[in-house]
Amino acid sequence: MTLTTSDVVVVLDRFLAGELTESQLIQWADRHECQEYVEDESVAPALFLLATPEINGPFTRDRVIEIRAKLS
Repeated sequence: MTLTTSDVVVVLDRFLAGELTESQLIQWADRHECQEYVEDESVAPALFLLATPEINGPFTRDRVIEIRAKLS
């Protein structure tokens, strides 16, 4: 299993569409952060930003849109 940029974009789109809560998105990112199956260099930083709002600043919809834009 490899977590790709496309996989992360799909999850972010689900959040932006209201299908996932902030808590669910943070938990998802936390579960996948630092796993060996994350091989794409752009995915790891995105997961870190999503999984650690206490370090990286408040979790907002705009922040998710910004992270998604960097992955596209």
